[in-house]
Amino acid sequence: MKVKTHITYICMLCISLMTACSEKEDRPSGRNVTMKTSVGEVGVFSKAVTASPYLGSDVSENNLAASLWFSLQSGQYSTITPTNTDTYIPCHTDVTFKTNDITPILYNGDEAKALKYPTDGTSIYCVGLYPQNVWSWDATNGFTADITGENDLMFAPEISGTWTAQFNTTTANSQKFSHLLTWIKVVVCASSHEAAQIWGTINSITVNTAQKINVAKADGTGITYTGSQPLTIWDTATELSINQKETGSLFCAPAAGYTLTVTTEDGLTASKTMTVNGGFKAGNQYLIVLYFSELSIIDGICSLNSWENQNDNLYLN
Repeated sequence: MKVKTHITYICMLCISLMTACSEKEDRPSGRNVTMKTSVGEVGVFSKAVTASPYLGSDVSENNLAASLWFSLQSGQYSTITPTNTDTYIPCHTDVTFKTNDITPILYNGDEAKALKYPTDGTSIYCVGLYPQNVWSWDATNGFTADITGENDLMFAPEISGTWTAQFNTTTANSQKFSHLLTWIKVVVCASSHEAAQIWGTINSITVNTAQKINVAKADGTGITYTGSQPLTIWDTATELSINQKETGSLFCAPAAGYTLTVTTEDGLTASKTMTVNGGFKAGNQYLIVLYFSELSIIDGICSLNSWENQNDNLYLN
């Protein structure tokens, strides 16, 4: 089986053109930080899911809402609210890309508070986080977010820029978003009409996974998944049949295997642990098919699906 590597989203920060002066005192107040975006075509998936992946092919049709955190110190992103009203850096701010043209980066969407490069050549640093309003900064664990099963968590490692060497002038300071979780989809099917009658109605399906993700370093390393929780992938009464039925999908922490627990209307409970060669990896989608037999035994198969159809990258220029 060919395993698809994790999908990388590439985010490029650019700067509005202004005249550069040789002396600091001759420079304007700052260069505004701006972005523009275009997105590659992606595959179409069933809407009967609980997971909420970003599958945009054009941000003018499927807006991309991300958080950008800026700092004057590499690796340090504790400052949420800016105190410098000239540059509005450091800060945590959100941006929603609605067009393929350049988008100004504003603090809290306020046009009077455009983020600017310092004119004295001070370096600024930036990380990207997706989606908005789920990430927090922890002095010990770095960037943290809860694993809810719904959120498609992504992280873009730290890049740096200055007035004269702005973002996106080299590969090293172009921002790249990557998926941090594994997307699983679950299908149920009875192996025969007799098996469907024995099992009857499926009430719920849960999968056990970690509770939280921690990205310890701004360069995207030191990723850990902590805690344990059961997430419900399906909680709607569904009668089994010999036809495959998609129940739903979840984002889980990458793992060697997942244990799925099924409960029925008649009070039956059964579990099945699914594994794949090399483990379930971040940035991949896996289809899990659970087969219910007459002997009250669940069997299963797992296959790797393409998360994106043809073009894997999302470009923010």
